[in-house]
Amino acid sequence: MSAWQKGLDAAERNQAGGMEKLDKLFAVAQPGAVYSEPVQAEGHTVITLNEVTVVMGYGFGVGEGGGAPSEQTDNANAALQGGSGGGGGGGGFSSGRPVAVLSVNANGVHVKPIVDVTKLGIAFLTTFGAMALMLARISSASRR
Repeated sequence: MSAWQKGLDAAERNQAGGMEKLDKLFAVAQPGAVYSEPVQAEGHTVITLNEVTVVMGYGFGVGEGGGAPSEQTDNANAALQGGSGGGGGGGGFSSGRPVAVLSVNANGVHVKPIVDVTKLGIAFLTTFGAMALMLARISSASRR
């Protein structure tokens, strides 16, 4: 088996492992992750609506060295000039959070949003910080 074929075989194994992980990440974005199971109590049916985020990336490659090492290279560089190899890698994450509650009763259907106070606080502090920074820059530029 040639060195090139060994590199291709290694890349195929890495790709197969990457596809398994990709399938696991896609499994998170199923309807069951977005809509909860209905809960019934006292004439009300409640379903939570969730936001699901999936981020992923992966890559694979194979390569072959440039040829026989020359006499002017040291041993460390000589290893890099010949041979072949293959490899791959990837990563990702998924997250979910409730964003609303769907309530069904005799009076009709109601959607009530869930307010995330932490996100609102972070947005406020970020906006306030950006405004303060810009005001400081404008103030220092006008003094010159």
